[in-house]
Amino acid sequence: MAKKQWGTTYDEDILKEFQANCDEYGMKANMVLEALMKFFNEGNCKIVVKKGGLTIEIDE
Repeated sequence: MAKKQWGTTYDEDILKEFQANCDEYGMKANMVLEALMKFFNEGNCKIVVKKGGLTIEIDE
């Protein structure tokens, strides 16, 4: 599988917490993000936009 670099911006506090959680589990952040993207692409969840921000709803 070919890999492609992709740069974007993130909320600093959310990014720090995400990186800390990845470290705690001994996982690389890019692997976790790739798994989350695949989960979303497969239609297993949806992103919901509300006044308070974004949430993820899991399809069961």
